[in-house]
Order: sequence, then C-alpha cells, then structure tokens
Amino acid sequence: MIHAHGCKVFLQAAIVDLVFEIDGELYRVPISRLTAENISEVVELFKAAGYDGVQLHAAHGFFLSQYLNRDDRILGDILDLIRSVVSENFCLLAKINGENCIDACKIMAAHGVDAIEISGNYTSREARANDGEGYFLKYAEAVLERVNVPIILVGGLRSVETMNKILATTDIEPVSLSRALIREPNIVNRWRGGDLRPSTCIGCNGCYRMRGHVCIFNLRRGGRRLLQSMRVQNVRRELRYPHADGVSDS
Repeated sequence: MIHAHGCKVFLQAAIVDLVFEIDGELYRVPISRLTAENISEVVELFKAAGYDGVQLHAAHGFFLSQYLNRDDRILGDILDLIRSVVSENFCLLAKINGENCIDACKIMAAHGVDAIEISGNYTSREARANDGEGYFLKYAEAVLERVNVPIILVGGLRSVETMNKILATTDIEPVSLSRALIREPNIVNRWRGGDLRPSTCIGCNGCYRMRGHVCIFNLRRGGRRLLQSMRVQNVRRELRYPHADGVSDS
C-alpha cells in the first residue's frame, strides 16, 4: 500500500528480547545474549517482508545499545554480518544517544550504516527546557564534524519554519518527526497543501502511556483526565526525585 504512493518504508528494530521456536518449544533470549547471526536473521526477515530499509535502534537501552560499551569489534562484526545478508540497495540506518557517541558512530559509518539519527535519553529533559525545537542539534553537529554519513536530526521539531532554518544553515540533511505525527498523522500533507501552522503537539508524553501510542488529545473521552493525572504524578515524582530526568526523545 505504501509503495503504491511512491514512498519508501523503513522499520525500526527496537528490540528488547527475541523469542525463538526450537522443536515446537519457545525460548526467550535477552538481546544482550544474541549472536551476530541471530541479529542478521532478524534483519533478513525485515527485508523479506518488503521493507526498503531498517533502522537499528542503538539508543534508550534498545537493541544495539547493549553492545556500545563492549568490545568495538562486536559492534563492527554485527554490522558487517547484517550488511552481508541484505542488498546494497537495502538501507541501514541507526539511532543512537547523542552524548559520547562519536566512536560508536565512526564504527557504524565504517561498517555499512547509511545514516545515523541522533537522539537522547536522560539528556532530553534538560535539552527541551533550554533549546526548544531541534534540541539535539548540538549533538548532531558534533557527530557531523567527525563522521562522513548523513546525520538525521530528531527532537521536538514542530514547525516548517524551524526545520527549513536548520536545513538552510547547517549540514543536517534529513529531519525526523515522532510525536508530532502521533498528534496529527496527516501533518506533512497539511504542510504540503500550504497550511504551515506548527504541530499542536505539546510534548506531554501521554502517547507513550497509551496502548498503540495514541495521542491523548485524539481520544473521545478521558484524554484530559489522563493528562491531569500525569501532571499530578510528575509533581509527586519531582518532590521525591528533584534531580530525576525524563526519557522522552522526540
């Protein structure tokens, strides 16, 4: 269906554990114990399903983030094996936390990753408060100076004006939307049609608490009650953990 509209489609491999069937029995394998062969088999399944590429999640504790603080050769071997089972036209992306990621990004670029999305984890709350839209830009630019693959910017992007300014004044090539699309799935078509009002997403993270990641403001009932409950919970959390950080990245 997506290809019929001339659009490429990628799947994000945000894997925690995998379940394998052996002789009719199911076995759960933590991602930290998977072999490079296991991981390449997963990517090959994405290819067989008709995707044009896959984003290997190496941020927020998911998937390849389990390998970033181990032997660099492990990460390189995994990427080499993944690249060996897919065609040259199959695009490999990676997503990684922006702090202290330069060495890992260099390994990714050297082992077949086509582009890297710079995200964040516990750093994002401070960044949102201080920098507004595009709050991972300083991390993305730092990676750009040292890595020779395109860098994708994510992080609170809500307006065409801001995105155009970033694209015009930096070497960032692609930008990425997340919660803005959850709030308004048709927002890109709206912008293309000439209505350039920014996204109405307020970054409350209510969608992360809903089954299927649904915007609470798009619900018929209960959305505002949930938002109020979240605000109360956040106030209580601040009272108990005044220096705790949030985990949202986009």
